[in-house]
Amino acid sequence: MKNAVTQFITFLGARNVSERTRSAYAKTLNEYAEFLQNHVSNWRAVKHSQVLAFLSTFKEKAFAPATMAGKISAIRTFHKFLINENDLPFTNLCQIRRPKISRRIPEYLTLDEISRLLHAVRERTEEGLKNRAMIELMYSSGLRVAEICGLKTSALDFKAGLLRCLGKGLKERMVPIGKRAIKACVQYWTKYRSKKNAKLCNFFVTEKSKPVTGQRVRHFLKFYAERIKLKKRLYPHMLRHTAATHFLQAGANIRLVQEFLGHSSVSTTQIYTHLSNRFIKDSYLKYFPRA
Repeated sequence: MKNAVTQFITFLGARNVSERTRSAYAKTLNEYAEFLQNHVSNWRAVKHSQVLAFLSTFKEKAFAPATMAGKISAIRTFHKFLINENDLPFTNLCQIRRPKISRRIPEYLTLDEISRLLHAVRERTEEGLKNRAMIELMYSSGLRVAEICGLKTSALDFKAGLLRCLGKGLKERMVPIGKRAIKACVQYWTKYRSKKNAKLCNFFVTEKSKPVTGQRVRHFLKFYAERIKLKKRLYPHMLRHTAATHFLQAGANIRLVQEFLGHSSVSTTQIYTHLSNRFIKDSYLKYFPRA
C-alpha cells in the first residue's frame, strides 16, 4: 500500500508542491498506510470508520487543530488522487471534516506598497523580468506560491486573459489575469522563456531551465522588500492576501472572491471581510466631515 503513497508524493513533486508540504504529507500517509495494513489489503477496501480510528490515535498526543487539519488534508487529497489516477470509485473519505482553526487577520500590502514593490524590480536582466512577471501574476490572480511555481505554459491563455491552475486538494480553477500581468509575462516569454527548451512544461524556469522553487520566490521577495525598506515581513502568500483584500475593497462580492481564490468554503474567504470593513471605517474617519 505504501507504493501508492510514493506515487502520490512523486505526483505532488511534479506539480511543484513545496518540499515542506510533501514531507508532511509523506509522514502522515506512511503512518496511515502502516495503520491500515493491519485491517485491509488494498485502498479500495478502506472504510470511513478505519480513517476515523487512525485519526483518533493522534488525540492522546494533543496536536493543535492546525496540525490535525493538515493530516486530514493529506488523507483527503491522497484519496482524491487515488480516484483520479487509479480509477478508484468516489467515497466519502474525500469529505472528512477538518477541525475549526482560529484564523488571524492576514497582513496585506496597500496599493502604494504594491506599487513601490513592483517599481523596485529591475527589468534589465532575465531574472528581473521574470521576477516582475511572477509578482504581477501572484498579485493579479491571487496565486499561491506552489501554484505560480507549478504553472504550466499550456495553462496560460493571454488572449482570453485567463489561466488554469491546480490548487489545494488537486482542485483545478480558472483565474483571470490582469493586463499588467499579461504584459509582464509576454515580455518575459518573448525575450527569454521562448528561447529555452521547448519541452519544458513550466512557464517560470531558472537560468538552468529548472522550475522556480518556492524558496527562490521567498528569497527575491525579501530582497525587494529590503530594497524599498518595507516595514512588513513580506512572504509569497501576502500577495494573495493583498489581491483578495483589494478585490473586496473595490466592491467585489464575497462569493466571487471565494471562486477567485479557490476556497472550498466561504468561511475561509470571510477572514478578508474584516480587512475590508477596517478599510471602510478608516476611510470614513478620514473623509466623512462629521465622523
